[in-house]
Amino acid sequence: MKTIAEFIDSHKLLIFFVPFLLYMLNGREISSGDPTPTIFVAANIVKHGSIFLDDLHDYIPYPSLPYYVSEQRGHIVSNYPILPGMMAAPIFAPFIWIGMFENVWAHLGKLTGALYTAASVMLMYLTLKYLIDKAGALILSMAYGLGTALWPIAAQSLWQHGPSVFWWTLCFYALVRAFEYNRLDLNPTNGPQSQPFFHLTIPQWFFCCSPAQRRVPLCYAVRSMEREWRPFA
Repeated sequence: MKTIAEFIDSHKLLIFFVPFLLYMLNGREISSGDPTPTIFVAANIVKHGSIFLDDLHDYIPYPSLPYYVSEQRGHIVSNYPILPGMMAAPIFAPFIWIGMFENVWAHLGKLTGALYTAASVMLMYLTLKYLIDKAGALILSMAYGLGTALWPIAAQSLWQHGPSVFWWTLCFYALVRAFEYNRLDLNPTNGPQSQPFFHLTIPQWFFCCSPAQRRVPLCYAVRSMEREWRPFA
């Protein structure tokens, strides 16, 4: 196991691609209507530079507004956070530019969810290997990626889950590396700059956090410039 762990550690992208390929293996999106507005927010950011969903009826005919959108000030808008859609826009862009979006939009939601979820698995490994041995980090990160709700839910469509766990694991990783280089004089519960993005993907969780966790530690950004930092060493 130690030899395998050493090999995988020297080829870290395997920790991304193995779960990613497993997530994509079923070849279809699994979701309810919840991710639908996020998918079209991403598309309209690329197409029109707008988060409005006024053209939603062109893709999904409906006699009345679906539960996942509402009309506000003359525009149709998503009832869900827009940050996951903003994060998906760069992935959607090539498919929109070559005219394939109408045929593959549901699959793009699956692709985006799988990408961000697999990225969180890799970030989890990079975090754990500075806390425990590499073999243990590999086992726990794979358990995280394949033995939790990440596989059946977060990676199956453009839910809020995939982008949120990406920011959350980035938060853990940045904290571990900052403490390792003695560049963060903060309580670990404060979290670095990525934590606010987590709350923007699932805003209601913000109100479940302690006041300390809600603070945005701007001093982290300042201290991160004090000395050279190799984030993926």
